[in-house]
Amino acid sequence: MGKILALFSIILLPTLLVADRRTIPQPKPLVFTEVTVIDATGAPAKPDMTVVIIGNRITTLGKSGKVKIPCQSSATPAANSTSATAHH
Repeated sequence: MGKILALFSIILLPTLLVADRRTIPQPKPLVFTEVTVIDATGAPAKPDMTVVIIGNRITTLGKSGKVKIPCQSSATPAANSTSATAHH
């Protein structure tokens, strides 16, 4: 019985460990430039901003031209657009 368990562990365990390493695809970043951001805190609106969104999260927010745009994305100019952010 001990030899069977040892053989089972040697053969099957590595297979189970490798099989569980699935690659989860990352969503392609969305980038909007030249956006006016209103943060709903009462602060003044911030014009000419860049917003980077990955999945369902804003990952980067900053002045247009100063934000690094991820290489897997394309920037969409959103001049004359407004973005309102919510704070949780």
